Amino acid sequence: MGAEQITFSCADVNRDFRLLGAIRRRVHCRLQLIANLPCLPNCHLQRYHGNISSHASRRRETGSFHVDYCSLLCRFMRLSEPERMLSAVWIRPEDVRFYEEAGVDRIKLVDRGMKTAELARIVSAYTAGRYEGNLLDLFPFNTDKYVVNSGPQILKKFFYFFRPFQYDILRLAALGRVLSAGGIYLDNRKLDGFLGFFRQGKCRGYDCSSCGYCRDAASKALTVSAGIKEAALGTYRRALDDLAGGGIFLSRIKAGAEENKHGVLVRETTEGISSNPAF
Repeated sequence: MGAEQITFSCADVNRDFRLLGAIRRRVHCRLQLIANLPCLPNCHLQRYHGNISSHASRRRETGSFHVDYCSLLCRFMRLSEPERMLSAVWIRPEDVRFYEEAGVDRIKLVDRGMKTAELARIVSAYTAGRYEGNLLDLFPFNTDKYVVNSGPQILKKFFYFFRPFQYDILRLAALGRVLSAGGIYLDNRKLDGFLGFFRQGKCRGYDCSSCGYCRDAASKALTVSAGIKEAALGTYRRALDDLAGGGIFLSRIKAGAEENKHGVLVRETTEGISSNPAF
């Protein structure tokens, strides 16, 4: 059809070398992968997340404001089940060569909202093909890495979130604190050879709970500072419950069932999603 390049959905393709090989044999244009997104494989929220993030920039549709439910849920899932940080679809700088061998022409790096020093660190690591330290340094993981959280941009951020007649500001502030928390370390050197399992086609994504490969790797390479995990999980759980149940909004749905103006039956829940974070 004339396309010069295809950029793949990282959640569907990055760890599937059999699929990458099949695509490479059938098309002749350039192939590109996104390397440093920690998205979960085959994520059921991926398309919705991309769409809601796009529409959030349109003032007429969202008032230029939204709380990113998908990111919150993803963070909660990765922290409650740390092996998900390993099964996520990132590509290490050291492993780019294996994707080149599979026929991938380019990689794309994110995130454009990061500070210059953070972007330089990411580009340097992937250019060198090696990184010493915390692999999470190369991902859009900690909100302190973003321009909006530094210098004069902080005032802009304050007015962005200051919506006293719409949202519970104290709950938003608590959420902001946990999003900027560190204390999670993924030792990149202990991941040498980790990709071999996927290159051999052993991961088909059928049943992660019975496989255990990423769980074993996480036990060796991933550490979480004492006190960080439980405190963060509690904050994420409350935030997700508040979003699902309406607690973060000042005008809440009345308890019980009622019909809204579109004739759709709505019911407030006190359970939220905390009992089943993976839906």
